[in-house]
Amino acid sequence: MLRDASRQVLELHGIELDVSGALPLGSALLVTNHLSWLDPLVVASLLPCVPIAKADVSAWPVVGTIARELGVLFIERGDTRSGMRILRGTVAALGHGLSVLNFPEGTTTRGGSVLAFRRGLFGIARSAGVPVVPMALAYDPPGLAWVGRDAFLPHWLRLAGRRAARGFVRIGTPLRASDLGSAAELARAARAEVIRLLRPMLAHGGRRTEEGRGSGS
Repeated sequence: MLRDASRQVLELHGIELDVSGALPLGSALLVTNHLSWLDPLVVASLLPCVPIAKADVSAWPVVGTIARELGVLFIERGDTRSGMRILRGTVAALGHGLSVLNFPEGTTTRGGSVLAFRRGLFGIARSAGVPVVPMALAYDPPGLAWVGRDAFLPHWLRLAGRRAARGFVRIGTPLRASDLGSAAELARAARAEVIRLLRPMLAHGGRRTEEGRGSGS
């Protein structure tokens, strides 16, 4: 249901996807760079998954309603109990054969580079014995990135006023958690793969990274 709803939202906003790489089969931890509130919709439109989003996304128009009704895991930054709920929810989702989508930078950027990955759920992937699948996202125009002090509604209105836009998804080689010695090493390897996937796209106009708003954990 989330996949179908995400596809409908992207179609409604005239966003076409350019995807390369093999979609994972079975449960996995999906990790990607984070540019916009569009990111979970883009990935969820491609395969069934449980995205992790910041708690205030649940109050957003359209997107928040879909997220609340279709099982998105919401996290309160800095709240230990919320973090524990995310861990339990992730373990449950992976145990039921679902993939979990995480944004380990913890915030959005302009896309010019990739922030350090938080270890977060990489330890859960190791414990659960599921692969980590690195993915890279980019948009045309790059202004679809939602960062800094951008308010959601004006950004959404600019998107809604466009005739068309494109989202680029590059899917990397799955990483086996057992091949790396720790969650920190797994996080670094995943980030390196995301950077490798992004490099060809950044060569065509990448911008300086700025910290901003996000839905990662």
